[in-house]
Amino acid sequence: MSINKLTERIEKDASTEAEAIEKEAKKEAEAIAVEAKEQAKSIKEIAIKGAQREALYEQEALIAQANLKAKDMYLEVKRQTLDKAFELALKKLEKSSQEEYEKNVTKMLVSYSDGNEKIVMQGDEAEKIAKEANLLLAKKGREANLQGSDEKITGRGFILIDGKGARRDFLFESVIDFYKEELEQEVFTILRDGAQDEH
Repeated sequence: MSINKLTERIEKDASTEAEAIEKEAKKEAEAIAVEAKEQAKSIKEIAIKGAQREALYEQEALIAQANLKAKDMYLEVKRQTLDKAFELALKKLEKSSQEEYEKNVTKMLVSYSDGNEKIVMQGDEAEKIAKEANLLLAKKGREANLQGSDEKITGRGFILIDGKGARRDFLFESVIDFYKEELEQEVFTILRDGAQDEH
């Protein structure tokens, strides 16, 4: 084989190989371009979904904040209403007539005493009220040994002292405060449970 023919063959083979390489490279480049487009599309979709999710989270957060604020406002209004209601109840108890006052104390003694304590009050009515309460306790078949104490307190209501010296406070102001706290706790529990049910 002559040099010229050998050269021509090498050039031809090289050209064929170059075309094949170029074709393969073009094919790979197109595949990469398609993949890049798919990735870009996927990234765009993820970004859109992410933005939508973020917007949704923001919306949910705003709604949750608004609900919480509404509940806080409701709780505050409820507290103020309770405060006023109990304040009026206390004023009514404090300003009640002596007869009505003694009647209320007698009822409370029958409901809350064990029937064997000493009764401490602000005036000299303790012994009289003890006798009235003992009659009612006896009718109910309960122990009826309440006694008036010489000790005095400030404020309407009474204090019960048992045989061991333990004291239970039934001053009207203390009783009102106790029930007010109980109701406030009840309102808070209702609101809290309602908030949990929404999630």
